[in-house]
Amino acid sequence: MTNFECPPECFSFRDPAGGAVRIGNGFFRRITAAGWEDWRKFNDSGLAKSLVADGLLLPFDKAEKQPSGDWLAPVETLDFISYSHEWAFGQFRDAALLTLELLLRALEYGMTLKDASSCNVQRHRGRTVFMDHGSFTVYHEGEVWAGYRQFVAHFLGPLLLMAWGDRRHQLQLRNFPDGLPLDYVAGALPRRSLFSLQALVHIYGHAWFQHRLQDTADLRAPEIRPLPRKRFQTLLLSLRDFLSGLKSPSESGEWSDYYDHTSYSEASFLDKQRIVRELCRELALRRVVDLGANTGVFSRIAAETAGVVIAADVDFPAVDRLYGQLQNMGGGERIFPLQQDLCCPSPGLGVLNRERLPFLERARADLALGLALVHHLAIGCNWPLELVGALFAELAPAAVVEFVPKSDTQVKRLLRTRPDIFPEYGRDGLLAAFGRYYRRVRVFPIAGSEREIFLFDERIA
Repeated sequence: MTNFECPPECFSFRDPAGGAVRIGNGFFRRITAAGWEDWRKFNDSGLAKSLVADGLLLPFDKAEKQPSGDWLAPVETLDFISYSHEWAFGQFRDAALLTLELLLRALEYGMTLKDASSCNVQRHRGRTVFMDHGSFTVYHEGEVWAGYRQFVAHFLGPLLLMAWGDRRHQLQLRNFPDGLPLDYVAGALPRRSLFSLQALVHIYGHAWFQHRLQDTADLRAPEIRPLPRKRFQTLLLSLRDFLSGLKSPSESGEWSDYYDHTSYSEASFLDKQRIVRELCRELALRRVVDLGANTGVFSRIAAETAGVVIAADVDFPAVDRLYGQLQNMGGGERIFPLQQDLCCPSPGLGVLNRERLPFLERARADLALGLALVHHLAIGCNWPLELVGALFAELAPAAVVEFVPKSDTQVKRLLRTRPDIFPEYGRDGLLAAFGRYYRRVRVFPIAGSEREIFLFDERIA
């Protein structure tokens, strides 16, 4: 057994030129001696200033030299970190397009990107931004892009599988945090992909070349022809146009049309919104996690007063719809949509399980919303109500929970193909379960409905 304590910068250790470090409540870009010349070129050329001004790069301040010999540059703090296996399709595609755009812009300044990890991209203030300032390095005429394989594994391959195959391939990025293997992508794509020049070149041809390298006993570096800058730019523009045309999978989700088939009237739905809005205003919250957010009706209400809203739902199309709405409305800078199965939330991944933190750790907030959720967990997924209470208590010191009785059509929908083995599921059972974790409860009936909203607070330590 080891006593090694995982340092806060363990999520950023792979690049000898530097990484991200946390000092107190602030984050900094660390630049080592190995990365200083690239950093100076990045700043002196005007590239960094241009990218920040256009909202493509996370803002940062001047680097200051430290006694250790490294340099530290303060960077703007991100409100929430998410990972590509949790993203909406649109966010995934936007992250890929941003990576290509930055590479094209870098070439104009005599620089390139040394890698193309999806971890370099996050959502910040309603925009897709690049956060790995240390990825920029000097470009040499004719060199092949070092991040090409990574771009295909992290972006192009997964996007093709999602758009042309099964959206659930995205979840395999949990198992392959360094990107989907090319032979996996080539084997999983449908046959119609063989008629796509982009798939033939970047997936099938690339997978064949990689397989050939692995099979040979020759340890010499493969001979790769120089790629002139103009041809490189043309290749990137072609990829950008192709990815821009990829569409989100069109299938309807199980719950993406939930609000079109509710069990209560429009007046009841409006009253439910009123209750949630008044509670959010009263509590004056900085951070909210909306569990089972669906298409984000109540996430947007919470965002009227909260600084950050994490909108999580198991349904891919619902998350896609929310992300698309936020982009089309030009707002939503406080809302972070992501796909999340509460029965199997994102675990800690990577080295020591700390490179990518668990969802339940990243999503801790001042308030946990659970509207039209408890019956899905308790009846749809066989959770004891006590575990439902434990989930909310794990995430926040206060919880706003909607209780849906067995007489409701949505609960009947869950029970129509199975026996009712849930005798504890009821109003009293919910109060007893959450009472193990919270000292106080307030009840708000929804007008014209049998449903009620409960506010639980004063979490028991």
